[in-house]
Amino acid sequence: MLTILYCALLLSAWISCPLANIDVRQCPSRFQRTEGICIAIEPSKGYTFEEAQSACASKGNNAHLLKIGKESVFNYLKNNVVNNGNDVWLGAVLKNDGGFEWLDSTKCCDPYWLPGEPNNNGGAPNCVNIYRPGNNAGLNDDHCSERKGFVCEIKECTVISNCETPNCTWYGDTKCSKCYDDNIFFKKTTNDTLCERLCDHDSHLCWPGTCRSGLKKNCVCAPQFDLNTNVTSTLCQLNKNQTATIETCATTVYSEKGDAFQSRGNSSSTECQFRGNFFGNIQPRRLVYTFVSSFKVNLTAFGTIPPYIQETRFGTLTIIKKDLGGKLMNC
Repeated sequence: MLTILYCALLLSAWISCPLANIDVRQCPSRFQRTEGICIAIEPSKGYTFEEAQSACASKGNNAHLLKIGKESVFNYLKNNVVNNGNDVWLGAVLKNDGGFEWLDSTKCCDPYWLPGEPNNNGGAPNCVNIYRPGNNAGLNDDHCSERKGFVCEIKECTVISNCETPNCTWYGDTKCSKCYDDNIFFKKTTNDTLCERLCDHDSHLCWPGTCRSGLKKNCVCAPQFDLNTNVTSTLCQLNKNQTATIETCATTVYSEKGDAFQSRGNSSSTECQFRGNFFGNIQPRRLVYTFVSSFKVNLTAFGTIPPYIQETRFGTLTIIKKDLGGKLMNC
Protein backbone atom coordinates (compact mmCIF):
# COMPACT_ATOMS: atom_id res chain seq x y z
CA MET A 1 0.00 0.00 0.00
CA LEU A 2 1.30 3.44 -0.91
CA THR A 3 0.57 6.35 1.41
CA ILE A 4 1.53 10.00 0.90
CA LEU A 5 2.15 11.42 4.34
CA TYR A 6 2.41 15.11 3.59
CA CYS A 7 3.21 17.77 1.06
CA ALA A 8 4.72 21.20 1.57
CA LEU A 9 4.22 24.58 0.01
CA LEU A 10 7.46 26.01 -1.32
CA LEU A 11 7.73 29.78 -1.55
CA SER A 12 10.27 31.78 -3.48
CA ALA A 13 10.70 35.49 -4.03
CA TRP A 14 12.91 37.92 -5.91
CA ILE A 15 14.70 39.53 -2.99
CA SER A 16 17.70 41.51 -1.86
CA CYS A 17 19.18 40.47 1.46
CA PRO A 18 20.23 43.05 4.10
CA LEU A 19 23.85 43.33 5.08
CA ALA A 20 24.88 42.65 8.66
CA ASN A 21 24.16 45.83 10.59
CA ILE A 22 26.62 47.46 12.96
CA ASP A 23 25.20 48.77 16.22
CA VAL A 24 25.81 52.51 16.27
CA ARG A 25 27.29 53.84 19.49
CA GLN A 26 26.27 57.44 19.99
CA CYS A 27 27.02 60.08 22.62
CA PRO A 28 24.30 62.30 24.07
CA SER A 29 23.89 65.76 22.59
CA ARG A 30 26.60 68.24 23.66
CA PHE A 31 29.10 65.38 24.16
CA GLN A 32 31.76 64.01 21.81
CA ARG A 33 32.99 60.45 21.51
CA THR A 34 36.67 60.22 22.35
CA GLU A 35 38.69 57.09 23.04
CA GLY A 36 35.51 55.06 23.57
CA ILE A 37 33.91 57.43 26.08
CA CYS A 38 31.62 60.47 25.88
CA ILE A 39 33.09 63.74 27.09
CA ALA A 40 32.36 67.45 27.04
CA ILE A 41 35.20 69.95 27.47
CA GLU A 42 34.64 73.34 29.05
CA PRO A 43 37.89 75.27 28.57
CA SER A 44 36.74 78.50 30.24
CA LYS A 45 38.66 79.10 33.49
CA GLY A 46 35.61 80.26 35.36
CA TYR A 47 34.78 77.37 37.68
CA THR A 48 35.76 76.31 41.15
CA PHE A 49 35.81 72.55 41.63
CA GLU A 50 32.35 72.59 43.21
CA GLU A 51 30.96 74.83 40.46
CA ALA A 52 32.49 72.54 37.84
CA GLN A 53 30.70 69.57 39.39
CA SER A 54 27.36 71.41 39.24
CA ALA A 55 27.90 72.66 35.70
CA CYS A 56 28.83 69.16 34.58
CA ALA A 57 25.77 67.58 36.23
CA SER A 58 23.53 70.11 34.46
CA LYS A 59 24.65 68.73 31.06
CA GLY A 60 22.68 65.50 31.48
CA ASN A 61 21.57 62.76 33.85
CA ASN A 62 24.52 60.94 35.44
CA ALA A 63 27.05 63.35 33.95
CA HIS A 64 30.12 63.79 36.17
CA LEU A 65 33.66 65.14 36.14
CA LEU A 66 35.94 62.88 34.13
CA LYS A 67 37.68 59.85 35.56
CA ILE A 68 40.75 58.77 33.59
CA GLY A 69 40.18 55.05 33.19
CA LYS A 70 42.84 54.27 30.60
CA GLU A 71 46.05 55.73 29.25
CA SER A 72 44.61 56.61 25.85
CA VAL A 73 42.19 59.04 27.54
CA PHE A 74 45.07 60.65 29.45
CA ASN A 75 47.07 61.01 26.23
CA TYR A 76 44.10 62.61 24.48
CA LEU A 77 43.73 65.20 27.25
CA LYS A 78 47.46 65.82 27.30
CA ASN A 79 47.72 66.36 23.56
CA ASN A 80 44.39 68.00 22.71
CA VAL A 81 43.12 69.85 25.79
CA VAL A 82 45.90 71.18 28.00
CA ASN A 83 48.16 71.43 24.94
CA ASN A 84 46.14 74.53 24.06
CA GLY A 85 46.90 76.20 27.37
CA ASN A 86 43.78 74.97 29.14
CA ASP A 87 43.84 74.05 32.80
CA VAL A 88 40.87 71.79 33.65
CA TRP A 89 39.37 70.05 36.66
CA LEU A 90 39.00 66.26 36.72
CA GLY A 91 36.82 64.14 38.99
CA ALA A 92 39.28 63.37 41.78
CA VAL A 93 39.71 64.69 45.34
CA LEU A 94 41.85 64.18 48.44
CA LYS A 95 40.34 61.85 51.04
CA ASN A 96 40.70 61.99 54.82
CA ASP A 97 43.30 59.22 54.80
CA GLY A 98 45.61 61.38 52.70
CA GLY A 99 45.11 59.51 49.45
CA PHE A 100 43.39 60.72 46.28
CA GLU A 101 40.30 59.07 44.86
CA TRP A 102 38.11 59.46 41.84
CA LEU A 103 34.57 60.53 42.60
CA ASP A 104 33.42 56.90 42.26
CA SER A 105 35.67 56.08 45.27
CA THR A 106 38.29 54.19 43.26
CA LYS A 107 41.96 54.96 43.75
CA CYS A 108 43.55 57.85 41.84
CA CYS A 109 45.88 58.98 40.26
CA ASP A 110 49.00 56.95 39.39
CA PRO A 111 50.69 56.94 36.94
CA TYR A 112 49.40 60.29 35.68
CA TRP A 113 50.90 62.74 38.23
CA LEU A 114 53.32 65.37 37.08
CA PRO A 115 56.82 64.92 38.52
CA GLY A 116 56.79 66.03 42.16
CA GLU A 117 53.00 65.85 42.46
CA PRO A 118 50.94 65.77 44.57
CA ASN A 119 52.88 68.28 46.65
CA ASN A 120 50.28 69.95 48.87
CA ASN A 121 51.59 73.32 47.63
CA GLY A 122 50.40 76.16 49.83
CA GLY A 123 48.40 73.84 52.08
CA ALA A 124 45.14 71.98 51.60
CA PRO A 125 45.14 71.52 47.79
CA ASN A 126 42.36 68.93 47.85
CA CYS A 127 41.22 68.72 44.18
CA VAL A 128 42.86 67.37 41.03
CA ASN A 129 43.35 69.03 37.67
CA ILE A 130 45.43 68.36 34.57
CA TYR A 131 47.68 71.02 33.08
CA ARG A 132 50.96 71.61 31.27
CA PRO A 133 53.48 73.76 33.17
CA GLY A 134 56.17 73.27 30.53
CA ASN A 135 56.92 70.49 28.13
CA ASN A 136 55.22 67.93 30.32
CA ALA A 137 51.54 67.58 31.05
CA GLY A 138 49.96 65.62 33.87
CA LEU A 139 47.86 65.66 37.01
CA ASN A 140 48.31 68.22 39.74
CA ASP A 141 46.69 68.83 43.13
CA ASP A 142 45.35 72.34 43.61
CA HIS A 143 43.06 74.38 45.82
CA CYS A 144 39.42 73.56 45.08
CA SER A 145 38.61 77.28 45.13
CA GLU A 146 40.83 77.95 42.11
CA ARG A 147 38.98 78.71 38.88
CA LYS A 148 39.56 76.46 35.93
CA GLY A 149 37.80 74.72 33.09
CA PHE A 150 36.61 71.12 33.41
CA VAL A 151 36.11 67.89 31.50
CA CYS A 152 32.74 66.18 31.89
CA GLU A 153 31.90 62.54 31.18
CA ILE A 154 28.54 60.88 30.57
CA LYS A 155 27.35 57.37 29.74
CA GLU A 156 26.75 56.75 26.02
CA CYS A 157 23.28 56.47 24.55
CA THR A 158 21.61 53.09 24.97
CA VAL A 159 22.28 51.04 21.85
CA ILE A 160 19.21 50.31 19.69
CA SER A 161 19.90 47.28 17.53
CA ASN A 162 19.51 47.88 13.79
CA CYS A 163 19.27 51.66 14.31
CA GLU A 164 21.39 53.66 11.90
CA THR A 165 20.79 57.10 13.48
CA PRO A 166 20.28 57.11 17.26
CA ASN A 167 20.20 60.22 19.44
CA CYS A 168 19.71 61.03 23.10
CA THR A 169 20.24 63.71 25.74
CA TRP A 170 21.24 60.99 28.24
CA TYR A 171 21.55 57.23 27.98
CA GLY A 172 18.02 56.59 29.25
CA ASP A 173 16.09 58.50 26.56
CA THR A 174 17.61 57.12 23.35
CA LYS A 175 15.45 57.45 20.24
CA CYS A 176 16.09 56.19 16.73
CA SER A 177 15.69 58.67 13.88
CA LYS A 178 16.31 56.07 11.19
CA CYS A 179 16.60 52.28 11.13
CA TYR A 180 18.87 50.42 8.75
CA ASP A 181 16.88 49.74 5.54
CA ASP A 182 14.14 51.87 7.06
CA ASN A 183 10.64 50.55 6.27
CA ILE A 184 12.14 47.88 4.04
CA PHE A 185 13.69 45.39 6.43
CA PHE A 186 13.24 47.27 9.72
CA LYS A 187 10.67 49.65 11.17
CA LYS A 188 10.71 52.08 14.10
CA THR A 189 8.32 51.05 16.87
CA THR A 190 7.59 51.68 20.55
CA ASN A 191 7.93 55.47 20.32
CA ASP A 192 11.09 55.15 18.20
CA THR A 193 12.94 53.12 20.84
CA LEU A 194 13.14 49.93 18.78
CA CYS A 195 13.90 48.91 15.19
CA GLU A 196 11.91 45.75 14.59
CA ARG A 197 12.05 43.25 11.74
CA LEU A 198 9.40 43.51 9.07
CA CYS A 199 7.73 40.56 7.40
CA ASP A 200 7.57 40.06 3.67
CA HIS A 201 11.22 40.48 2.71
CA ASP A 202 14.08 38.06 1.97
CA SER A 203 13.64 34.98 4.19
CA HIS A 204 10.87 36.33 6.42
CA LEU A 205 7.81 35.47 4.35
CA CYS A 206 4.72 35.36 6.53
CA TRP A 207 2.48 33.88 3.84
CA PRO A 208 -0.04 32.42 3.66
CA GLY A 209 -0.93 34.23 6.83
CA THR A 210 -1.18 37.66 8.41
CA CYS A 211 1.46 39.98 9.75
CA ARG A 212 -0.11 42.55 12.07
CA SER A 213 1.58 45.95 11.85
CA GLY A 214 3.88 44.37 9.28
CA LEU A 215 6.13 42.97 12.02
CA LYS A 216 7.76 39.57 11.90
CA LYS A 217 6.94 38.93 15.56
CA ASN A 218 3.22 39.16 14.74
CA CYS A 219 3.25 36.55 11.97
CA VAL A 220 0.21 34.24 12.18
CA CYS A 221 -0.07 31.52 9.56
CA ALA A 222 -3.28 30.53 7.80
CA PRO A 223 -5.18 27.41 8.97
CA GLN A 224 -3.42 24.16 8.04
CA PHE A 225 -0.07 25.98 7.98
CA ASP A 226 2.53 25.97 10.76
CA LEU A 227 4.83 28.83 11.69
CA ASN A 228 8.49 27.91 11.28
CA THR A 229 10.65 30.77 12.57
CA ASN A 230 14.17 31.39 13.77
CA VAL A 231 16.71 34.21 13.61
CA THR A 232 17.21 33.88 9.85
CA SER A 233 13.77 32.98 8.55
CA THR A 234 10.03 33.15 9.15
CA LEU A 235 7.97 30.77 7.02
CA CYS A 236 4.43 29.42 6.90
CA GLN A 237 4.68 25.77 5.91
CA LEU A 238 1.90 23.30 5.31
CA ASN A 239 1.53 21.18 8.42
CA LYS A 240 2.25 17.48 8.39
CA ASN A 241 -1.36 16.50 9.01
CA GLN A 242 -2.35 17.47 5.48
CA THR A 243 -2.43 14.44 3.19
CA ALA A 244 -2.99 13.85 -0.46
CA THR A 245 -6.20 12.38 -1.91
CA ILE A 246 -5.76 8.95 -3.53
CA GLU A 247 -7.81 9.14 -6.71
CA THR A 248 -6.83 5.84 -8.30
CA CYS A 249 -6.76 2.76 -6.13
CA ALA A 250 -6.65 -0.38 -8.28
CA THR A 251 -5.37 -3.94 -8.06
CA THR A 252 -4.80 -5.92 -11.27
CA VAL A 253 -4.12 -9.64 -11.47
CA TYR A 254 -2.42 -11.00 -14.57
CA SER A 255 -2.75 -14.66 -15.55
CA GLU A 256 -0.12 -16.77 -17.22
CA LYS A 257 -1.91 -16.14 -20.52
CA GLY A 258 -1.70 -12.38 -20.00
CA ASP A 259 -5.35 -11.90 -19.12
CA ALA A 260 -5.96 -9.02 -16.70
CA PHE A 261 -8.55 -8.92 -13.93
CA GLN A 262 -9.18 -5.71 -11.90
CA SER A 263 -10.71 -5.32 -8.46
CA ARG A 264 -13.21 -2.64 -9.40
CA GLY A 265 -16.69 -2.51 -8.05
CA ASN A 266 -17.69 0.39 -10.31
CA SER A 267 -16.68 0.50 -13.93
CA SER A 268 -16.90 4.30 -14.09
CA SER A 269 -14.59 5.14 -11.15
CA THR A 270 -11.18 4.14 -9.89
CA GLU A 271 -11.60 5.69 -6.42
CA CYS A 272 -10.68 3.45 -3.51
CA GLN A 273 -14.23 3.37 -2.17
CA PHE A 274 -15.33 1.49 -5.31
CA ARG A 275 -12.68 -1.18 -5.10
CA GLY A 276 -14.32 -4.61 -4.95
CA ASN A 277 -13.71 -8.33 -4.99
CA PHE A 278 -13.35 -10.32 -8.18
CA PHE A 279 -13.43 -14.02 -8.93
CA GLY A 280 -11.97 -16.07 -11.71
CA ASN A 281 -10.55 -19.46 -12.53
CA ILE A 282 -7.06 -18.26 -13.34
CA GLN A 283 -3.48 -19.03 -12.48
CA PRO A 284 -2.08 -15.65 -11.16
CA ARG A 285 1.24 -14.70 -12.66
CA ARG A 286 1.69 -11.25 -11.10
CA LEU A 287 -0.15 -8.58 -9.12
CA VAL A 288 0.03 -4.86 -9.90
CA TYR A 289 -1.15 -2.21 -7.46
CA THR A 290 -1.81 1.20 -8.99
CA PHE A 291 -2.26 4.33 -6.88
CA VAL A 292 -2.56 7.86 -8.25
CA SER A 293 -2.89 10.69 -5.76
CA SER A 294 -3.37 14.43 -5.95
CA PHE A 295 -2.90 17.33 -3.60
CA LYS A 296 -4.82 20.54 -4.10
CA VAL A 297 -4.53 23.88 -2.35
CA ASN A 298 -6.97 26.68 -3.03
CA LEU A 299 -4.69 29.71 -3.17
CA THR A 300 -7.64 32.07 -3.62
CA ALA A 301 -8.67 31.27 -0.05
CA PHE A 302 -5.59 33.14 1.17
CA GLY A 303 -6.48 36.37 -0.61
CA THR A 304 -4.25 38.24 -3.00
CA ILE A 305 -0.79 36.72 -3.29
CA PRO A 306 1.78 39.35 -2.20
CA PRO A 307 3.98 40.70 -5.00
CA TYR A 308 7.14 39.35 -3.39
CA ILE A 309 5.85 35.77 -3.89
CA GLN A 310 6.88 35.00 -7.46
CA GLU A 311 6.14 31.30 -7.49
CA THR A 312 4.35 28.61 -5.46
CA ARG A 313 5.05 24.91 -5.73
CA PHE A 314 3.62 21.80 -4.15
CA GLY A 315 5.67 18.66 -3.85
CA THR A 316 5.71 15.31 -2.11
CA LEU A 317 8.36 15.18 0.56
CA THR A 318 7.83 11.75 2.11
CA ILE A 319 6.44 8.51 0.71
CA ILE A 320 6.09 5.26 2.65
CA LYS A 321 5.82 1.91 0.90
CA LYS A 322 4.69 -1.25 2.60
CA ASP A 323 5.16 -4.65 1.10
CA LEU A 324 2.93 -7.67 1.72
CA GLY A 325 5.24 -8.90 4.44
CA GLY A 326 4.67 -5.74 6.47
CA LYS A 327 8.14 -4.29 6.01
CA LEU A 328 8.34 -0.50 5.73
CA MET A 329 10.41 1.09 3.00
CA ASN A 330 10.96 4.86 2.82
CA CYS A 331 11.73 6.73 -0.36
